[in-house]
Amino acid sequence: MTSLPLPRVDVYEMDPREPPRWFKGDIYARKLVRWALRPFRDPGPKGLSMVTNNLKLGLARLGVSCRVHRHAWCRSRPTAQVGIVRGPIDQCRKIAERVPCVIGPGDLYSPQQWPDMFKASKAICLVQACEWAADVFRPVYGDRVKVWPVGIDTDSLQPSASDTKRFDFLLYDKRRWPNTPPGLGFIEPCLEELCRQGYTWQYLRYGRYPRGGVRAFHQMARECRAMLFVCENETQGIAYNEVLSLGLPILAWDRQQWFDPERLRFGMDFVPATSVPYFDERCGLTFRGYDDLPERLGQFMDLLRAGRFSPRDYVLENLTLERCANKYLDLFKA
Repeated sequence: MTSLPLPRVDVYEMDPREPPRWFKGDIYARKLVRWALRPFRDPGPKGLSMVTNNLKLGLARLGVSCRVHRHAWCRSRPTAQVGIVRGPIDQCRKIAERVPCVIGPGDLYSPQQWPDMFKASKAICLVQACEWAADVFRPVYGDRVKVWPVGIDTDSLQPSASDTKRFDFLLYDKRRWPNTPPGLGFIEPCLEELCRQGYTWQYLRYGRYPRGGVRAFHQMARECRAMLFVCENETQGIAYNEVLSLGLPILAWDRQQWFDPERLRFGMDFVPATSVPYFDERCGLTFRGYDDLPERLGQFMDLLRAGRFSPRDYVLENLTLERCANKYLDLFKA
């Protein structure tokens, strides 16, 4: 009996178009300047690029060939299964009109952008990274919306005997809208409460990673016993998933609401959401705001000292590279 050949996957990850800033066509000059300055500044990992990279790693673990395309005019390989991780809507349309494909998680903000997707294209399904984000699209697309998180490299991101715990907390500030409520002025009270209860900390702002980028972030996490995660909402949260894989439990700010102001443009006012969509009691605790932070911080540290958390077990059970890559392949059977 002969075995079936392994599938091939072609992934499209296309950058959104940048409008001219100074003169028509200046985007090419700006890209050249950014490329030249890249060795001197490292903003850290970008979420959707991490989705592509980790998906490719996971497929490689399964022995599946994966090719990444950066432009819609790039033709996919014959018999390859096609996914569009992100791209401008008009470019996604061009691909989906010519070949069956899985779309998402980074292509659409609202179903209003492409309400007839499954009538006007060969799209198989729309992928969102978590349940609350999928619920935004289900009223229009129904069961053609699938939930799929990308995997985490648990082999390289695991606790080590050489990790030296010099701090109690890594305060990871990923406020997406730091100049508007509820994120405005939120960090200072958090730091004051850590100091009041006698805990040490180091601070890291998303997009302002020290030299070394993501490796520096991982090293900072290895130096801490836990993480205080401050973010209005996440669809997956690869960075905090990685910290869980390193064995650090998380105390997470969770207002349980989508705060992106762009949602208002599509007529969405209150949308239930979370900052930790992949999380259970093994991973840590959440708090709503200033009022319950002191109590929840105390509870969190009591549980931490008692050894009640096992965050890496959660990641190994739900978010390994191989497990999530297999789930991605299953999307093409929809």
